[in-house]
Amino acid sequence: MAELVEIYSTNTLEIIESGGSGGGGGTGPQGPQGPAGADGADGADGADGADGADGATGPQGPAGADGADGADGADGADGATGPDAYTGQVVAPANSDVYTIDPAVVSDRTIVNFYAKTGGGACTATLKNDAATVATISATTSSGFAGLITNGAVTDGDPITIEISNNTSSANLVFQIEYTL
Repeated sequence: MAELVEIYSTNTLEIIESGGSGGGGGTGPQGPQGPAGADGADGADGADGADGADGATGPQGPAGADGADGADGADGADGATGPDAYTGQVVAPANSDVYTIDPAVVSDRTIVNFYAKTGGGACTATLKNDAATVATISATTSSGFAGLITNGAVTDGDPITIEISNNTSSANLVFQIEYTL
């Protein structure tokens, strides 16, 4: 009997004997494996994943610069003008002496108060505006302001004086003459 040799792709040899014709034979051996099939189509995209957690807060930035200073406020109104004054002292006042306080005022003014006091003894101090009497004080160690001022308006160029009379051992006569312009 002759032998038939077949070679399969799997490198396996199979020997088949041939015989007489016989009745229906059995199933023959399995044929070789076919080539690999082509890749199938891509599947659909999957659903989006959940959002990730927030990141940590960054560091605080530097402080901003100071703003510019505001404008200065308006000036307040001027206050009322108080009286000005002549002040002085006569160490040893004498009867009939005339002491010049201002030989000629440089502008009109009004005398508003007269004060006189001695450090010892007594005398009469008469304040004058040119020749007119403004006030009279019996100056002692406890005297003070004159009660009545008359002829207080002094004209530009007129003198202001104090005349002493009735002196009884007075010493250190101090005075103050207040005026407004």
